Amino acid sequence: MTEVVIVLESDLAIPAEVDAYDFASIDGPFAPAPSPSFDSTRPLGAFPQTLSFWPGAQPVDFSVVVRLFKDVYHGTTPMLIASRTVTDIRFVAGQSMMLPLPIARACTCQGTSCPTAGDPQCDNIDRPALQPYAVR
Repeated sequence: MTEVVIVLESDLAIPAEVDAYDFASIDGPFAPAPSPSFDSTRPLGAFPQTLSFWPGAQPVDFSVVVRLFKDVYHGTTPMLIASRTVTDIRFVAGQSMMLPLPIARACTCQGTSCPTAGDPQCDNIDRPALQPYAVR
């Protein structure tokens, strides 16, 4: 099977610091535009979380933005906590591969500004190296 599993990891505490996530993905090597607001119902149980992707008819790569939110289920406006973009993720034909994607507390957003450059643990990632994935 051809598949890429993104393994979302974080040192943020659930539900005190983060309680949900959303993601946007698109075929190709360029970042998708995420929704302007939280548009998902993916509550977090515990890290790690996994997101699986399979190629469409012909794509060899895809890109994704993953965002973490707080206060999604409290009747208030959800607050963006952190965001990470990965572009040009390459499928390996006939193999299940994984991409560990840490989103560290050190990379949390300040207001509407999220770190995207200068710190390797916060930087956006382009054409990441994948690892073999064994279903557990």
